[in-house]
Amino acid sequence: MRRRRTKVYHTWGVQPNVLYYILIAPMPWNARKLEPLERENAALKTTIVVLRHELTTKQGYAAKLELVVRQRSNRIDQLTGTIDQLRAANQEAKLPKRSNKENTMIGLC
Repeated sequence: MRRRRTKVYHTWGVQPNVLYYILIAPMPWNARKLEPLERENAALKTTIVVLRHELTTKQGYAAKLELVVRQRSNRIDQLTGTIDQLRAANQEAKLPKRSNKENTMIGLC
């Protein structure tokens, strides 16, 4: 097994003219090239953007459909009310008309 070397860096410290040495231990895992990971990351970012756009489009479409359903339901309710009024008017028109004399006789009985 190959032994990894410790890298030594030097830098100037807080105190003037004092040189500090920094020891950096080797990574405990094998380093992988970043290029394939960066490509995969970029591809995933693109996929996220596309999916967000599709989601936004579908949410807008769903909102429009909800609006249309609400409008149609309101219109159906209005037309149902009109039909009920016309049916009531038809029932009144079909009944034979009684005179006031008949109405008073029915009331007395």
